[in-house]
Amino acid sequence: MKTIILGIAICLSLTASAQTRIAHPHRVKQDTRDIRSDRRDIRSDKKDIAKDTKDIQGDKKDRRQDVKDRNQDKKDIRNDRKDLAQDKKDGNAADVAADKKDIRNDRKDITSDNKDLRKDNRDIRKDRRDRRGDVKDLKKDKKDLNQDKKERVEDATGN
Repeated sequence: MKTIILGIAICLSLTASAQTRIAHPHRVKQDTRDIRSDRRDIRSDKKDIAKDTKDIQGDKKDRRQDVKDRNQDKKDIRNDRKDLAQDKKDGNAADVAADKKDIRNDRKDITSDNKDLRKDNRDIRKDRRDRRGDVKDLKKDKKDLNQDKKERVEDATGN
């Protein structure tokens, strides 16, 4: 009978000690370090996002300029074709050869402008992908920061 009562008393004391936790100053210090680290990570991610946004804007500006260049080259080809037709009517053989050469050069310019456009589009997609990754990292770091704050409070209060 005494052993049963003694066993019950031990069980009650174990459950009571499990419920009342003590403060852990070393854990609080570590949680504080983690919080500082998370804040540094958040600042870094925000800078990365701003840099990626600037890169995207610059690439869009380049793309707009390349589109303007391509459209100008298309206009040049149309004008050169009109000149070529007029020179054929007039019978100017030297001007016909020059117009054909101009058309060929304008076609090369259009090809290079298209290549530049593809490169700009690729750069924009890459920068957007990087920015999305940085936004995900930022969300994760904010979540970690909140978790570390909770842990610090728990370790400080002993609950």
